[in-house]
Amino acid sequence: MLLSVSERVGSALGTTVGMMLSAFAALTALLFANGALALWIGGMLGGTAWGFLVVGGIYFILFLILHFVARDAIRKRITLLFVNTILRDGEE
Repeated sequence: MLLSVSERVGSALGTTVGMMLSAFAALTALLFANGALALWIGGMLGGTAWGFLVVGGIYFILFLILHFVARDAIRKRITLLFVNTILRDGEE
């Protein structure tokens, strides 16, 4: 039984680490894309600071939507994904 639990936890941890590395790579790419977008918008508006302000405002609005509308749904989906990973790995 202890070996089975250890295998499940190890597999879930491996899946989690893999997902975190993928998320880190995606966030790094997103960071550079946001910088480019902010510089482009800033060039169109006549000031770099304006471009970064617009991009920051877009993310602030996105944050408000996610926080007040989808927070519980996101939490439930992540919890379900983690539990399913543990249970699925135990059946193999």
